[in-house]
Amino acid sequence: MAWSKNFDWSVFYSIPKGLRYCYLEKLDLEVEPPTKDYLDKLVKAHLCKIPFENLAITLWNESVNIEPQRLMDKLLYKKRGGYCFELNGLFHLLLRTLGFDAWMCPCRQLRHLEPFPVPATHCAIIVNLDGKRLFCDVGYGGPIPHGSIEWETERIQTVDNQAFYFTEQQSGWFSLVKKGEKDMPLLQAARLNCHLSDFYGPNLLRSTGNSAYSELHVSRLTSDGYMDLTGNKFVIKQGSIHQERIVDEKELDSVLLDYFSIER
Repeated sequence: MAWSKNFDWSVFYSIPKGLRYCYLEKLDLEVEPPTKDYLDKLVKAHLCKIPFENLAITLWNESVNIEPQRLMDKLLYKKRGGYCFELNGLFHLLLRTLGFDAWMCPCRQLRHLEPFPVPATHCAIIVNLDGKRLFCDVGYGGPIPHGSIEWETERIQTVDNQAFYFTEQQSGWFSLVKKGEKDMPLLQAARLNCHLSDFYGPNLLRSTGNSAYSELHVSRLTSDGYMDLTGNKFVIKQGSIHQERIVDEKELDSVLLDYFSIER
């Protein structure tokens, strides 16, 4: 008996033809052996080259399909970015084509105003490498490690001069915290090796109905800072320079294209 009605789940387990070549061309990288240094290079390039954005939901009223071929079309062929299920979904497939033992894992955001835990509608990536479990995330859209870190509790790890650590929760989840003058909890993650298809439901939850993204958000890392558009507030951080301004509707398209290389 079929598990679902008229749906072919096999599409989630097929890596699109040409994915590795097109992806590495987008990231301006070459094939290398699957090492932690190479993984870190891939993560950093992804954060710089492919923006986090939720415009399909908050601006353009588009459906969000996380089937691999649809993700490849959007992220690699079109001038678009995506959010966690799209970005981490396709990136973990790239890692597999490069010889990494890569899986997706469920996460929940901690940077929100709700007084209770929100559903686990985020995801990240687990990479099992040289006997270690590594964590990385190219779909957070905020202050996340710019490379991979080992999934070890209470150990401070530094990436690009930013420090992070995991703490274990009684519920079996692990909190990722950015260390600073005031420590910033970023997300909770579970050590589960998941497939892209496992996030079909969470993607619907985050892209439709009352649980969908409500505020426009576009973000991209740069070589010495970041660019972030949240609502109509546009922030550019370059080294010690911090600029903020309000973007009106008339200039939104040009800001998206000029700063994030996004075009509908």
